[in-house]
Amino acid sequence: MLWSRESFIYRLIERYKRYGYEDLEPKCKGRKKEALNPTFTKIVIDEWQKHKCGCHKMWLRLNNEGFSVSERKIQETFNLKGFKTNIRERPSQIKFVKYERQKPNELWHTDWSVCTFTKQNIIAFIDDCTRLLIHAEYFAQSTTENTILAFKNAISKHGTPESILTDNGVQFTPARAEK
Repeated sequence: MLWSRESFIYRLIERYKRYGYEDLEPKCKGRKKEALNPTFTKIVIDEWQKHKCGCHKMWLRLNNEGFSVSERKIQETFNLKGFKTNIRERPSQIKFVKYERQKPNELWHTDWSVCTFTKQNIIAFIDDCTRLLIHAEYFAQSTTENTILAFKNAISKHGTPESILTDNGVQFTPARAEK
């Protein structure tokens, strides 16, 4: 429901006349925070010490035992007690590498895709430092020759990058295409 500025002002004046200045103070949005039940907190702590699982699994476990409590309250207990559940335990888990170069033209990212509008193959080169789209070009096919042609066009506009990052697509690895 949209109100005009004038009607809003009139409603504020009416609230002031009825309830005074305190009613004009901004009110907190949402429900008031309820204190955690000490018995519930102890149950969550005991379960966590036994199973060391996250709040969703803890919620499932407690639900199966007949407790009706929200995941949010379980997470509040975890936060209150400093329980950490997202610590990596397996060394084989993938650790993501962020590429954040310090200067332009230090690293370019490139890949092929199909444009949703034209339905043609498009190759794009993005500078890692500035996140600037260096060059993009449409082709009928995503081939090694077209990759080289687009790369030369990008170099002619912005200079040669120190390194370039691609996936292992056959457009970027011609030795794989020949096998």
